[in-house]
Amino acid sequence: GAIELVEGRARVNELLCEGCGACVVACPSRAIELRNYSTRQLVEMVKAVVR
Repeated sequence: GAIELVEGRARVNELLCEGCGACVVACPSRAIELRNYSTRQLVEMVKAVVR
């Protein structure tokens, strides 16, 4: 996947990232942001896809 642990911290490998936003929604601390989209926008997009 696009998320890997580096020195005990999660990092997104931008070369592998598909921009789907699943990591943003799954992150319990809301520490991940996808460029050009707010967390709220991504949550709403993922909700729409899973309906």
